[in-house]
Amino acid sequence: HTKKTAQAFEEVDALQPFTIQPFREEISRIIAIYIAEGGSRMLNLSAKERALLLKALSVTTHPSAFREVIATVEWTLRHQGHPNFIRWTICNGNPPRQMFARGLGIGGIIGGIVYAIVITLSGAHRGWRALAFLGFFIGIATLFAAWKGMCV
Repeated sequence: HTKKTAQAFEEVDALQPFTIQPFREEISRIIAIYIAEGGSRMLNLSAKERALLLKALSVTTHPSAFREVIATVEWTLRHQGHPNFIRWTICNGNPPRQMFARGLGIGGIIGGIVYAIVITLSGAHRGWRALAFLGFFIGIATLFAAWKGMCV
């Protein structure tokens, strides 16, 4: 990460920082992972914000150096990172399970339709027709869960 940090400082024409500063190793690791171009978890910062941050971090390791990018990073986490994480965690079914759930949902709907037709054409009491709702409900609920990627 030291080479990547030095390269990031060179890209913005910032001075190489003093290595005797407190927390310089941690800041270098943060730069290599989150700030430098091509970092493994690069933050969505503009070129101007990245340059300002790197110039500030070349002078100090104090947390105030991050003041300029706090709003951008917080907005990214609140409106992109967190919703994407929630969307990813909700979709917990693998493709075979989703296909099974779709088949189960379609089967429930077809079962409800067949039951409704048979009970309507038979001589059974009208109240028994309401049970067709269970097939429809289970089928539609399972089909919806499969569509959202949830495991049933």
